[in-house]
Amino acid sequence: QRQSPSLATIEASEPVEITASGGDGEKKLIIKLSSSLLPQDEHVMINVHPEFTRQLPIRYQAGLWSDTVEVADLGDEVAEFVAKVTSRDDESYKDVRVVVILKSTVREVNERYCPDAARVGMLANLPQGGLTDGFPVSRRFFIYRFVCVAFSV
Repeated sequence: QRQSPSLATIEASEPVEITASGGDGEKKLIIKLSSSLLPQDEHVMINVHPEFTRQLPIRYQAGLWSDTVEVADLGDEVAEFVAKVTSRDDESYKDVRVVVILKSTVREVNERYCPDAARVGMLANLPQGGLTDGFPVSRRFFIYRFVCVAFSV
């Protein structure tokens, strides 16, 4: 959001788990993205279910401060949606990709940003930070654990 303040207008729904009817019973974890800068009927639905994201073919190594994590590209439809928003700040922001952190990737919250009450388990381990910056304090943490916008440089 430092580079593109319009990103702050993107609303991410709470994830909804859906099991497809029929023979395969495929599970989906759907997040709806919308923006106050776009018409109400313009949105995109993305599947971030670990079984689905594990199969995404385009992968990147993403640098987040001193960490490197493996992410998968969520495809052109969601990238085009986000580009409609970000390009309002700068035309060069039309070239964006939206990525999801893979479940196999471990990225703990930095200890200096983690209050003791946020530690998890019997051993008070650090929680997973995913694609967040510092320690996530908002309800949107769950969304940002999975999805991040990457600008091409």
